[in-house]
Amino acid sequence: MHSENRRGKRVKNTRTVSGKKKPYSLELLAEKVKSAKKAKGLADGTIWLYQHAFNLLGEFLQSDDVRKLNIDVCRDFATWLLNDRIKFDGHKYKKEADKTRGLSPRTANDVIKPLRTAFRFYLQKN
Repeated sequence: MHSENRRGKRVKNTRTVSGKKKPYSLELLAEKVKSAKKAKGLADGTIWLYQHAFNLLGEFLQSDDVRKLNIDVCRDFATWLLNDRIKFDGHKYKKEADKTRGLSPRTANDVIKPLRTAFRFYLQKN
């Protein structure tokens, strides 16, 4: 049957989302930013910094929904990095005595900078 012979608009009654990430997913945002930065030719170490920063943000949020982010949550994240995040957590070669609470201000800034850049990039593109 040709489309000229049809009457009315075909309507799909159900939506199926199989294997797709939610549009407000932190993981999806991280993938978009990483692919754009790879296309720009950034070094693998820099790409890793972006992924690490997103992983820490996800660990803090305990959620994958970026709609929960606001200025207060961002300040709480910075405070969490400085006071509560365990330094070298998950590092297999560091001694337990080296795993202290709180990151240095420089390390915390090194986590926040890629996130700030990523969110600015994402807001400009959308």
